[in-house]
Amino acid sequence: MSNDESARRLSLAAAELAELMKATYKQTEDINIDIQREVADDISDMKVESIALKTDMNNKWSTVNNKLNTVNQNLQENRKMMESLMAAMKEEGKKNRIVNALNSERKRAGGWCYDEKGIDWSESLIINILSNFLEGRGRYISSYTTRKFEYQSDASLKKESEKAFRAKLKREILNITGTTPTIVLEDDQWVIYHG
Repeated sequence: MSNDESARRLSLAAAELAELMKATYKQTEDINIDIQREVADDISDMKVESIALKTDMNNKWSTVNNKLNTVNQNLQENRKMMESLMAAMKEEGKKNRIVNALNSERKRAGGWCYDEKGIDWSESLIINILSNFLEGRGRYISSYTTRKFEYQSDASLKKESEKAFRAKLKREILNITGTTPTIVLEDDQWVIYHG
């Protein structure tokens, strides 16, 4: 084989190799384009699916939040109803204690409450005070003392007796109703209120 023949064959082989490389490159390029398209399609599908999942999750969170808000509103309404019921029960209990006290008061001992004229008001004053409590009102108690006094009696002794009367009355009402009453000075008059 001559050098020319070898060179020609080598040249042909090189040309074939170049063609083959060109074809391989073209196929690789086509495969790359196909892979890129496939990956792009997959990414696009994943984006759509991700958006759908995100929307679905947002909808579920919104539903959960709405249900939680409803539960919270129901709890607040129930709490208000319970507070109202407890207040009504407390008020009813207070009234029942006063009514029971009115019924049992007739058996209490007298001789500790006198008006300015020296009349014993021990039983009827308690009944009157409890009746006022039952109606949600107070009762004036300024003119009462724990002892009978003459009109000319010592003013300081009378003041001490009035103070002792208020303390005794407070204890009596506490013993009867279970609640310490409030005694206040209003317009120069002593007034007793329930609790």
